[in-house]
Amino acid sequence: GEIIFIIVTGHILGDFYTQTKQTSEKKEQHWGWVSIHGLVYFFTAAIISIPFISREIFIIILLSAASHFIIDSAKYLYNKQIGYGRKRTGNIFIIDQLLHLICLIVLSYLGTKAHFPLKKLPIISDFFATTNLSLTKTR
Repeated sequence: GEIIFIIVTGHILGDFYTQTKQTSEKKEQHWGWVSIHGLVYFFTAAIISIPFISREIFIIILLSAASHFIIDSAKYLYNKQIGYGRKRTGNIFIIDQLLHLICLIVLSYLGTKAHFPLKKLPIISDFFATTNLSLTKTR
């Protein structure tokens, strides 16, 4: 549906496209960079949601960013505990992304179940209708 599309797009842009390799490495060594990344993630997701904005969608974006920050903070603490110099496998990345995805799915489910309004611009409505991503049921 539309809510999952919005928050997953925000996640992909906020977690991958706005984060450089250097930022990713700095996040492993300094918690301040985890915070900076969390803010960038939030603002990226918020910008993505502008065409759909409502108070409820803003809350979903805020909760998405908060859960993202908590997961990344836990990853930082884990990396700090095992030591930065030790070689780690891709399992940490997979677990990290699975946790993010679970949070996004739960938030999308809650927003859909609560019938959070999406105030879409006409061009956005046309896009969702054309791509069959609409939450509205047709009979």
